[in-house]
Amino acid sequence: MAAASPWDSQVTLLPPNTPLYTHLNLEQEEIRLLAILPESYSHDIRCHLATHSLKDLNPAYRAFLTENNLHCLRDPDVLEKWTQKHISPKLASLDPLKRVYATQPPSQLHRFAWGDFAALSYVWGDSKQTRSITVNERVMAVTINLERALREFRNTGDFRHGFRLWVDALCINQEDLTERASLVKKMPSIYGSAWCVVAWLGKGSSGITLALQLVRDLITFREASYADELELRLREDPRFLGTMKWLGLHELMDRLYWYRLWIIQEIAMGGSRTTLRCGAATLYWVSFCSGIAMLQEHLWLVKDKCLEKDVEDATSTEYSGWKTTSLHLVYRHLTPLSGDRDKVYALAGLMPASVTRLLQPEYTLPVTERRIETPISGPSYLFPRESDNRELLPYRASGDLKGKPVFLENEHLECTGFIVSKISGLSARWTGFFAWSPYTVASPKDFDSAYGDFDVTAEAIFRTLVADRDIYRQKATRRHTAILQLPSTFEDAEEDFLGRGWSWLAGLEKYYYRWERFRQANKDFRLGPFEFDEFFSEKMPPGASEYDITEAYSCFDRSSQKRQFMTTSSGHVDWAPDNIYGAPYVQTEVLGEAYVQGLMDGEAIEGLKNTRYETGTFTFC
Repeated sequence: MAAASPWDSQVTLLPPNTPLYTHLNLEQEEIRLLAILPESYSHDIRCHLATHSLKDLNPAYRAFLTENNLHCLRDPDVLEKWTQKHISPKLASLDPLKRVYATQPPSQLHRFAWGDFAALSYVWGDSKQTRSITVNERVMAVTINLERALREFRNTGDFRHGFRLWVDALCINQEDLTERASLVKKMPSIYGSAWCVVAWLGKGSSGITLALQLVRDLITFREASYADELELRLREDPRFLGTMKWLGLHELMDRLYWYRLWIIQEIAMGGSRTTLRCGAATLYWVSFCSGIAMLQEHLWLVKDKCLEKDVEDATSTEYSGWKTTSLHLVYRHLTPLSGDRDKVYALAGLMPASVTRLLQPEYTLPVTERRIETPISGPSYLFPRESDNRELLPYRASGDLKGKPVFLENEHLECTGFIVSKISGLSARWTGFFAWSPYTVASPKDFDSAYGDFDVTAEAIFRTLVADRDIYRQKATRRHTAILQLPSTFEDAEEDFLGRGWSWLAGLEKYYYRWERFRQANKDFRLGPFEFDEFFSEKMPPGASEYDITEAYSCFDRSSQKRQFMTTSSGHVDWAPDNIYGAPYVQTEVLGEAYVQGLMDGEAIEGLKNTRYETGTFTFC
């Protein structure tokens, strides 16, 4: 016979012989959720797993949705209005309540008849290194990282009293391959329906505590409009904000969590209701992004000296430089997710329903890659995180034509399209954030510019280097020819920068070598009778603008990442994916994105109309 739990009146303890996993009714949106039991004499982690329906709404919440003509569980604005219905807006916006309600909302805020829930975003870790926990009186093995998270949640009293936790490793029957496949498709819905997403970064440390305090401090300076003064103070004294905080932030950004692909989907669906958790320390995702933005936009150059001084103070630590990969991930790719969640279409879980219906995960088959390319405005990293509210000018290379993708029975992907040209030459391949390999250069045997003479071809080159878009998402202008006037080495540029009073560019020595190495690796790449280097000037004109030079370089920087400059047999210049090899390798068929200067605004469609090109069916294996 079932009995009520003494520690949670909303939990019903089931008989010991009850199966741990029973069939889920997906039509009723059933999911399994965990409640974490208080500490017992054994100190082991004990949990209760039960099945609940996301359609089983609290009558009061259902009435609230009806009264306000609301229909979506996944809209943060709905949750905010629901909270303000029970608590005054001013009180609800205070940080202490927001922090507590993230993982311990009071029962009057629960949206379901059975309570409410959060979804956990975390790294599984090494599956061979496990610890035992008890779930419904059964001993189960979980990875060390998950056990640490559950233990920390128990110590802080989270996920009890009707508030539950969804954890993929425990709430999905990992032995049932059919269930795994169906629930992987539902994960966006689960994360999007959760009260919040808790991003577990791992166990806490004194360094992590200092790091989170540093992020809060950076936000304070940013909001008080003292960003520039802080940058100046840190230049004079890298310890101006105290010691060991920068080293702590370096440690935080080196956590394995940032290198896990699925966090893009999970954070996207959590959006502004995502909370970072490291040990017992917490920080809102939106606040974290604001702090990282301050670092990227105002302290990018001075941060190196700050970290270096912290390493000097920590004598046992070797200086290895900032973990720029994870910093760029947060700033360029994940920060936009704290607001507009529909910007992201990179993962199947974030694609439109019309597309995700074509993608059926199948764990009973060998591992395969399946991808459908749909027309979008362009990669998110081509554009800044913030703009001046001007309309985005998207690329229109394919006009309104649709690819009509479909998976065949043999698992091949078939779609319609048309060929505009073939790759004739490849510049140096991008091999890292600061490196290009000159050994991969394969100049075209013949190149007859589709644009015209030297000057017109030079314009095509500068537009390609900046992907023909400025930092505000608008079409590039003549101002962006500045990229062709940027000296190829910092040694040549520094004296000119200082002579013009351009202190910001003069401080770029440690980052200028991205441009140096790109130019050096590609200087001999041939474009007909000319070499690539001949299209550039080593002298900036007298009226050059630091702003124009900086913007042009910024646009080049975003456009060149994981791409290589290429030419086509039709005489166009372009960007290609960096997984294409030139000499001494040969790769004749490539699937990936491409930027082709002169064909990105619908020009190719005209060629299709006048029968210069023909549509066909393409099959990708």
